[in-house]
Amino acid sequence: MKNYTDFVKTLVKNFEEADKLPLKTDESVFDSLKETIGNSLEGKNILIFAPHPDDECIMGLLPLRLMAEANANIIDVAVTLGSNLQRRQERRQELTDACKYLHWGIHICGKEGFDNVRLSTKRNDSQYWNTCVQEIADILNQYKPFAIFVPHTDDWNATHIGTSYLVGDAAEKAKYDGIVINTEYWGGIKEANLMVEASEEYIACQMQALARHVKEVERNDYHLRLPAWMSDNVRRGAELVGGQGQAAPKFNFATLYNVLKRDTNGVWKPMFERKFLTLQENATNIF
Repeated sequence: MKNYTDFVKTLVKNFEEADKLPLKTDESVFDSLKETIGNSLEGKNILIFAPHPDDECIMGLLPLRLMAEANANIIDVAVTLGSNLQRRQERRQELTDACKYLHWGIHICGKEGFDNVRLSTKRNDSQYWNTCVQEIADILNQYKPFAIFVPHTDDWNATHIGTSYLVGDAAEKAKYDGIVINTEYWGGIKEANLMVEASEEYIACQMQALARHVKEVERNDYHLRLPAWMSDNVRRGAELVGGQGQAAPKFNFATLYNVLKRDTNGVWKPMFERKFLTLQENATNIF
């Protein structure tokens, strides 16, 4: 590689070659991650509240690291199975395949996921909304999670935003006092306080699981774009987390989060000001 033109051409070639890969392969990336296992979170549950099947994979870097590096028990709570009624059984199976690959548990809300998890439902159908809030509160009381992952309140997509408010209402109802970790995808977190470094193996593991949502990635090959998104997160996180004008850490890939904990007055506040979690550190260092 001699210049930036070569660099860009290499990226294009890689995308073209990756597009030819079978969506499901026998590569077991997860097995290589298990070598780093510790036990500091053994027996503790961590819940991912995923607005749609596939979001668990996209937001899953830190949950993967907490499982591989601390032996946490990760459970994906599927808030919906998508809005297409004809696809729900198929999406359930795709989700099952993805979580089986990741060694995660699954809890599906409602009979086939909730419907219309949007702020408009909260405003216009309070009876249904409150039924969903109660079910999420029951899930929190059932699993008593050490931490939960949920989209932030401005994540652009209506169901992502609705899920954020739904889980927030349920956390109040259940008097949940564990750790809340806000995630992003469609809309960036403006107040992110944590950037988590990813290795090639962690990203490959996420991509392998994401590709199991077959019809979704056939429609939009965002599984192939995941490394590019996580590379751009380093650019954003350098200053969002590190502070304006600060030098970027020498990460190739990362995901941004906002980690919250209740203060003594019961108000959700950032658990810390700013933190970079490197690959050399155990994931539990954020706590």
